[in-house]
Amino acid sequence: GQHSATYFPEYDSTLITYYVKFVVGSTTIDSTDYPAGTLAKDVKVPENVTKEPTSQYSYRFVGWNKDIADVTKNAMYTAVFEEVERGYVVTFIVNGVKTSAEYAYDTKAEDLKVPATDRAATAQYTYTFKSWDKALANVTESATYTAVYDSTVNTYTITFVVEGVSTPAEYAYGTKAADLKTPATTKPANDQYTYNFKAWDKTLADVTGAATYTALFDS
Repeated sequence: GQHSATYFPEYDSTLITYYVKFVVGSTTIDSTDYPAGTLAKDVKVPENVTKEPTSQYSYRFVGWNKDIADVTKNAMYTAVFEEVERGYVVTFIVNGVKTSAEYAYDTKAEDLKVPATDRAATAQYTYTFKSWDKALANVTESATYTAVYDSTVNTYTITFVVEGVSTPAEYAYGTKAADLKTPATTKPANDQYTYNFKAWDKTLADVTGAATYTALFDS
């Protein structure tokens, strides 16, 4: 007899899915499979997307290279960044006073604004600017430069006056009173008086400035 056959089509129950990737440069930061037909609003978009700064630039995330679309095929979205020139603080220290300014990456050493390097003398020292503690360099990072000085001990004139005759000499600041070279303190006798040295008009002191000492005599 004749046999009849009925055929039922078999359906693959596997749902069709597509991947959606988000990348920063060559790095995939998220890859997720979505059922075909998933709406754009249901695609999970990464947040707080960042890119490592370089010495010269930091990067501000501005969005993706194209609008997020409904899922109908595999898709890849690439992060887009805006370059922001990085600034670096350069500080100069002169006699304890700091002067700071911000400069763009690779500003030339000769274009740095260098403060005045005058340093007021003290009673003991006169200062001459020698150099910065290190060579000024093109800006590639924050940096601090400190002024270095040569110091010279100041000298002062100490004068001894004996009978109107002055004997001046230079002494370094801090020379001890005992180390001052005093002249002879004699005064010739006359018909009426003999003179004996009594003292200097003030006590000899360590050298901190110019001074004059006058011999006093007893007659």
